[in-house]
Amino acid sequence: MSKLLSRWDTNTGDLPPASSTQPPTADRGVMMPRRRRTRSQDRAAYIKAERERNKIAHSRYQAVSPDDPDPPPF
Repeated sequence: MSKLLSRWDTNTGDLPPASSTQPPTADRGVMMPRRRRTRSQDRAAYIKAERERNKIAHSRYQAVSPDDPDPPPF
């Protein structure tokens, strides 16, 4: 294989020096909003809201469905 690629240079050469990075500033978190609630509080609120929606949907279904326990005659 070396005979086929005898002129192939695998050296990458010298890399340029790394650019200096600026030290983090005190206001580096300005762009990202902070959480108002913890994840567990957020999940609990989501579950509570879902249960309320289900309760409303269930009450609407109960209002439409007949109270007769007998099945339809077909």
